Amino acid sequence: MVKQGVRIAVVAAFVALGWSVGRAQATATDFELVVTKHEGGMDMQVQCVRGCNLATRQDSGPIDPQKGKKDIGFACRNQSRCDIYVAGWVQR
Repeated sequence: MVKQGVRIAVVAAFVALGWSVGRAQATATDFELVVTKHEGGMDMQVQCVRGCNLATRQDSGPIDPQKGKKDIGFACRNQSRCDIYVAGWVQR
């Protein structure tokens, strides 16, 4: 009976230890983006607030990471649909 009580106490201690270690490893986001559409127009702005660089492209071709910027603006003029490809890099 004593062995079973000790075993339960040890298991409870390990569960509590694992829970506290898991809570201590809270994750933070790697990057932050802001997308803004100006009222009354079709102009939009994509801005990297923290932890990234951005670049635009027309197709799926390669992009030079050295040409990245913190913000990208684009406009859709008289189109029912407007697509833009935005690629980005996380800065660590």
